[in-house]
Amino acid sequence: MQIRMRDGALLHVRQWGNGHPVLVLSGLGMQSSVWWPFLTPFLTPLRANRRYRFILPDARGVGGSADLHFGMSDVFEQHWQDAEDTVKELGLKEFSLIGYSLGASVALHGFSRTGWPGVCRYLHIDQSPSILNRSDWSYGLLGNRQEALFKAFERTESQIADMMQYPTLADLPVSVRHSVLADWQKISQQFFHSPQAARILALARRWPTLLKQGFPMYRIEDMYAYMHSYRHAHDYRSSLAACRVPVTVLAGMRSLLYHPKGQQWMADTLVKGRYERMEGAGHLMALERPVAFCRALQRFLTADL
Repeated sequence: MQIRMRDGALLHVRQWGNGHPVLVLSGLGMQSSVWWPFLTPFLTPLRANRRYRFILPDARGVGGSADLHFGMSDVFEQHWQDAEDTVKELGLKEFSLIGYSLGASVALHGFSRTGWPGVCRYLHIDQSPSILNRSDWSYGLLGNRQEALFKAFERTESQIADMMQYPTLADLPVSVRHSVLADWQKISQQFFHSPQAARILALARRWPTLLKQGFPMYRIEDMYAYMHSYRHAHDYRSSLAACRVPVTVLAGMRSLLYHPKGQQWMADTLVKGRYERMEGAGHLMALERPVAFCRALQRFLTADL
């Protein structure tokens, strides 16, 4: 279905099942359909002892919302406004909330802005309460490797800042496109240890149409907005104490993106926080340990409030 946002954009939102509403906010570049194999076990009362209605927006630039553009430079604010509008348009009065990676930052953004009226419980999956490292915080994105990553982001931003007239990476002048892709190939290898992404980026230097299938920031404006927003990300730590709903913090113990200690700190700071370790899994825990991930979802969904 499509839901109209406050700026007139029509956001694509999937709904599965009937029962208690559960709003699911996905990670960067992640289509909401990816959740299907992990949520289908909870669409029948036999497994979960109650019925659920899962509500999964496709974020702007992704999946069914691929043609939607950002209306502002702060992607966290934009995604939160879209989530808030989704809740309002669907008339949700009491619902559970799940946020993964970027979606978890969007959830924290909502708690810091309004306290998320209507949320009765929240599952926070592998994300730091402050993506950006600070003088008193070293558990942001990539920890002590963050400075080098953000310098790479800054170089790419400078390359594409005057290229907004080109809709996508594939449309860039060849020399600029090759330079940007070479930088991102290095970023994928050095910082995210993703040989698959690096191979796609290498091939895309010759066949740029591959980028649309394998790169979450295909549009120039999206790439710029995400890199800029991550380099100037919000710090949600001070707002955690005001959160009064039960929060489960699920951390991948092998996560290369966000150190588990930062997530342990978050759980300890929350009034009703609970820390859960996903052993043997990194940031992509649903793919690395799918059965354990589904069990963690079941514990969250069926826990007493």
